[in-house]
Amino acid sequence: MAQIIPVNYLDDILPDYRNTPAGLLLEYHNLGRAIASWSAPQVLIGMCMDSRKSLRIPNDFAFVLRTAGANMRDNEFRISYAISVGGVRTIVLIAHTDCGMARLDERRE
Repeated sequence: MAQIIPVNYLDDILPDYRNTPAGLLLEYHNLGRAIASWSAPQVLIGMCMDSRKSLRIPNDFAFVLRTAGANMRDNEFRISYAISVGGVRTIVLIAHTDCGMARLDERRE
């Protein structure tokens, strides 16, 4: 199982992600990096539509696709648009604990 690594300091960002759009996302959201202005999106973020979740990122830094449980199925057009028209080369999926979509079939009643 994957391990969750807290990002509380710049050195906590894994070396492969430093100075990349994913690393910048962590710097903005987790570390309070000063908000810069961007002229084009750098990343596509897929995340849950849960109303309790928000991101601290600059305007024009990311396309954000919010769906139930961050399920990216049936979003091929939106993803393709972000890549082909928007020019993003990085996709980040953000999960959270206690998602209402987890094990939804068990709560059918």
